[in-house]
Amino acid sequence: MSEFEYLRMMVLPKSTCQKKAVAAGCYVGNNFVTASNDCEHTGHVCPRLGLPTGEQTDLCNSTHAEIRLLDKLQDVEMNIRPSVIWVYGHHYVCSDCAEAISRYGIKEIRIREH
Repeated sequence: MSEFEYLRMMVLPKSTCQKKAVAAGCYVGNNFVTASNDCEHTGHVCPRLGLPTGEQTDLCNSTHAEIRLLDKLQDVEMNIRPSVIWVYGHHYVCSDCAEAISRYGIKEIRIREH
């Protein structure tokens, strides 16, 4: 199973975002560490439903899958930082996430939209 297939089948269903489910993952040694986006509007109607992606982002305080993944990596003791991150469910990585990924030292982002 490819990384994208794993993210689609095993991680994406854990996303709590009503607008756009996204999953991210990377290898730490032989382990594939993953995260999905998380929305604080769970159980309520998303205020951004129906809006184009990237518009009125101030209405949502969700945590992007990429940031949640980097947070998980902070808790993992590693000798080698991941060099690649896989993102499934979107066609781009926002500038804040891209900057955080770069600061962390990850050199490559592979993206696939569902």
